[in-house]
Amino acid sequence: VPASGLQGLPPLDPPDVTQIYPVPASIRPVLSKYQVEVLFWGVREMKKVQLLSVDRPQVLIECGGHGVKSCVIQSYQNNPNFSIQADAFEVELPENELLHPPLSICVVDWRAFGRSTVVGTYTINCLKQFLCKSREPLALTSQVDGAQVVQDSLISTEPSETPSSAQELPTGQIFVDIGPPPTVVPNLPQVQAASLVDIPDSSPMLETEHKPAAQEPPKDGKAKDARKPSQRSTKRRKRTIADESAENVIDWWSKYYASLKKAQKAKPDEVVVNIDGPKKKKDKILKKKLKEKEIPNLAVLQIYDGDLESEFNNFEDWVKTFELLRGKSTEDDHGLDRDRGSFCIYKSPEDSSIKDSKQLRIQQGIPSNHPIKVLIRVYIVAAFNLSPADPDGKSDPYIVVKLGKTEIKDRDKYIPKQLNPVFGRSFEIQATFPKESLLSVLIYDHDMIGMDDLIGETRIDLENRFYSKHRAICGLQNQYEIEGYNAWRDTSKPTEILTKLCKDNKLDGPYFCPGKIQIGNQVFSGKTVFTEEDTGNCPNVSR
Repeated sequence: VPASGLQGLPPLDPPDVTQIYPVPASIRPVLSKYQVEVLFWGVREMKKVQLLSVDRPQVLIECGGHGVKSCVIQSYQNNPNFSIQADAFEVELPENELLHPPLSICVVDWRAFGRSTVVGTYTINCLKQFLCKSREPLALTSQVDGAQVVQDSLISTEPSETPSSAQELPTGQIFVDIGPPPTVVPNLPQVQAASLVDIPDSSPMLETEHKPAAQEPPKDGKAKDARKPSQRSTKRRKRTIADESAENVIDWWSKYYASLKKAQKAKPDEVVVNIDGPKKKKDKILKKKLKEKEIPNLAVLQIYDGDLESEFNNFEDWVKTFELLRGKSTEDDHGLDRDRGSFCIYKSPEDSSIKDSKQLRIQQGIPSNHPIKVLIRVYIVAAFNLSPADPDGKSDPYIVVKLGKTEIKDRDKYIPKQLNPVFGRSFEIQATFPKESLLSVLIYDHDMIGMDDLIGETRIDLENRFYSKHRAICGLQNQYEIEGYNAWRDTSKPTEILTKLCKDNKLDGPYFCPGKIQIGNQVFSGKTVFTEEDTGNCPNVSR
């Protein structure tokens, strides 16, 4: 700076507005062309907008200045699903995942005279969860290998216990001894939930006031011989009619209570503090061993501590649910409009033949979204730790089931003065997906005077469970039995389920042979019982 100050400096040229200064190459992100495939499934729970009901919704997808539109649903009340399921668009995205632009979902409602109103929006800030591998042509897999069948919903199952000899194989059961390598099957929940457990229709339900002693599992350990022939040799006393009838009391409730005892046994044991000397500690250990011997050797089911949605990621392995927002996000916005769909983002292939294929990658394995009629059976076993609704600290709970426009009130079967009631109730409802897919189970407090108070409510998305790859429509037993307390309850037999799994995962087979099951080039041997229809396509295999 000269001594004359800033005034002595030469004047600066004004900036050129027309000149564009490029971003340095070291800073500019590297861009690549990506293919964004969008699955349009449908919309749910559309609330009123500007005092008018939503009737013709449409979904708009935008990312990086490009986007795609879904078809317009002609009548939301009749069918809330889209007639065209999938579409795709191409966009340039940075290679660095942290620099990806957000993806916005906007739902609008088309009204009279060409007017449109925004129903709600949703923004996905991280696209990493929807990134897929580059598209490759699918081929039939002839080998069963965990590295070849790559899906999030597939895990290896442990081999089940088998009888020690062929003479011990009960009639109507299938035992398969699976050796290495393990077969790959989906992670199937064995029950629907702790509060909704399958109960056979033939099994007696508990009364509201008391439980019959005959329905409790035997404490003498004789339940483990219930499936064996009834002829036994006893030297102490002769067989009576009571002994013969005792073998027939093994029902679903015996299985349920045995499962509860097994779950309690599996929990970590509490530390016993020795205060009064070694004798008291020894007595506690002996009592504990006696209780362990009381658990009968029955087939058990798996009881989860919480809801199945938390265990299996809300059963969103096939489609995602996006909660739409209006204006600012607040706590009151929960339970508003929902859009159901999914995305598949991958680099655009250089091969034009793969790029121009008719079926999009996101459509593979996705079922049709046409309306389907279903029969729903709701089994409610018990409730735990209910909030007291009466001044005496108790409640008189009863069940209310809602599905669509169907509402079932079981008010006459209320249980007086109970916070841990055992209901043992079943309800049967005919419904149509997707119009009637959200099941609500409510517990009310019965009052003689005034309105009944709501104690609690749980909501279950039946559509997610119906279409999920986890097969959460019915609990599956570890072994197949035709009759008895552990009879097979699913509409499909184990052979049909395995055949569908192989077809969905592009596996060759299965081929059922006496004592063998072949999938691809792998053979699994064990004690098996098949029908003539299953063994009709048995090839000549060797281990």
